[in-house]
Amino acid sequence: DKVRQVLSLPNVVGYSRSLKKKIVKGRVTDVDCIRIYVSRKVPEKELKPFHVIPREIEGIPTDVVEIGEVKALKADKTGKFRPVIFGISIGNYAITAGTNGWLFKDRKGRVFFGSNAHVFADSPVNRPEEFPLRILFSLEDMMAAGFPKTLLPSISGIGKYTWRERLADAT
Repeated sequence: DKVRQVLSLPNVVGYSRSLKKKIVKGRVTDVDCIRIYVSRKVPEKELKPFHVIPREIEGIPTDVVEIGEVKALKADKTGKFRPVIFGISIGNYAITAGTNGWLFKDRKGRVFFGSNAHVFADSPVNRPEEFPLRILFSLEDMMAAGFPKTLLPSISGIGKYTWRERLADAT
């Protein structure tokens, strides 16, 4: 597989799993491409021929984008964070925890944070109608903190949870 070969090259730290727009001289173009993320961009003439990222993979152009070193950051899992930031432990108060993953705005411009069902639901196999209208979320990893010190209320009626049949047994 060509992508796996590219991922094994020096400095390559990842790739876009979906098509992205190519960036040329700092500007986003209309050209669809596979972005190859590198820790440091090196001029082609300084690379060995077998370390050069191909200009295309299976007919799709590539775009080499420098993003620096990628590493997990150390975090205080029992700390209090205001405002709420990405990557901290959060979860339904009745379970352990997961990670808040993104922010979004509703049509009224209110900002909310989101994650996956296994983080926010006390049982992600339940259908939406089986969830309480309001859920308390803990900002601490229950395994690390032992008990929730900071609880955030959810807002009923915001967002939509779509239940899907389980595709694989994760137990």
